[in-house]
Amino acid sequence: MANIIAFDVDGTLFNTMKGVQAALNHTLAVYKLPPVPDEDMSQYIGPPIRESFTKLLNNRDLAEEATILFRQVYVDKYLKLSAYYDNMERLLPKLILEKDAVLCIATLKTQRQMEILSSQFSLSDSFDTILGTTEDGKLKKWQMLMSLKEKYGMENNTFYMIGDTMRDYEAAKEADFHFIGVSYGYGSFPDNFEHPVA
Repeated sequence: MANIIAFDVDGTLFNTMKGVQAALNHTLAVYKLPPVPDEDMSQYIGPPIRESFTKLLNNRDLAEEATILFRQVYVDKYLKLSAYYDNMERLLPKLILEKDAVLCIATLKTQRQMEILSSQFSLSDSFDTILGTTEDGKLKKWQMLMSLKEKYGMENNTFYMIGDTMRDYEAAKEADFHFIGVSYGYGSFPDNFEHPVA
C-alpha cells in the first residue's frame, strides 16, 4: 500500500510571503493604491488572489485585470524570493523512503509558476506529480486531488492532503482525502478542528 501525499505550496512547502507581498503591492501601485501593511497581509495571502483583489479594488472587472498583472510581475520579478520552509528538504526524502510515500503538489499557483519553481528547486527530484491551476484560475484544488485518485488508483493507496488553510481542508474533504494541517503557514484552523495540525 502506498501513501499518496499532496502538498499545498504557499505556506506549506514554501515560504512565499516576501514575493507575494511584493507582487501584490507592486500591482496595487499600478492602480494608485497604497501598499497593504504587513500586519494586514495575512487577510490577502492564502485566499485565491482574484478574491483578494476583489476586496482590495472593490471591482470584479478590475480584479480580473489585476490578477493577470499580478501573476505576470510575480513570475517575472518576485517568484525567485521563494524558499523552502526549514527542514522541508530533509523531510521529503524521509517520507519517500520510510513511509512508502508518493509525493505530489496540488496548488493554486499556476502551472507556469510551478514550472519556474520546479526548475529553481529541482522539484521533480522529490515530487512525482506537480499540479497547478490554469491561468484563468478555474481549475480548483479539489479537482486536482480527484485527478490524483484517477492517476494512482484508489485500490491499495491512501490519499493525504497537507495544507495550511481551511480551504485546503475543504478541498481535501471534497475529494475524500485525509487532511493534515500545518500551523506555521498563512492560514489558521479553529480551536475545535478535528484533524491533525503539525
